[in-house]
Amino acid sequence: QMTAKMRHDRPSNKDQIKIVKEISKIWNYGMDDEEKEYYLESAAEAKAEYDEKLREFRATGGYEKSEVFEKLGEVGPLVRKKWEDKNDLERDISSYSLDEFKERPDFRLKYYLKQKEEIKRKKRKNQDGKEGDDNLKSKSGRNG
Repeated sequence: QMTAKMRHDRPSNKDQIKIVKEISKIWNYGMDDEEKEYYLESAAEAKAEYDEKLREFRATGGYEKSEVFEKLGEVGPLVRKKWEDKNDLERDISSYSLDEFKERPDFRLKYYLKQKEEIKRKKRKNQDGKEGDDNLKSKSGRNG
C-alpha cells in the first residue's frame, strides 16, 4: 500500500530500492505504535485469509473471493473492501485511477514466456524424435 502511494505521489521515482528505503524510514521513525499495529494486524488477517483460500483451492480446485479484502485493479495492492474499515492510506489509494495499478511491463514475464516456449519446443522435438525411433524399430522389425 505504501509503495502504491509513493509511486503515485512521486511518479518520477521508479527506483524500488529508494522507495523501500523511504518506506522503512517512515515505518521506523514516522509511525507510532498504533499505526504500526493496524498494518501488522491487517497483514496477519490477510495472511490467514490467504491460507484459508489456498486450502479451499487445493481441496476443491476453486475458491470464493474474499469478503474482506480486494485488489485495486488487476495488480494493485490489497485493501479492505468496506470504506468504513479502511484506514486513511487505504482510502487515499482507493481513490486513485485504476490506471495507476495496470500491469507494468516486466522483463521477467518476457523471460518466463521465452523459457516456456523453449520447453514446448524441446518437448515437441523429443516427441518427434521418439516417434521417429519407434517408427524405425517397427520398420526394422517388419523387415528383419
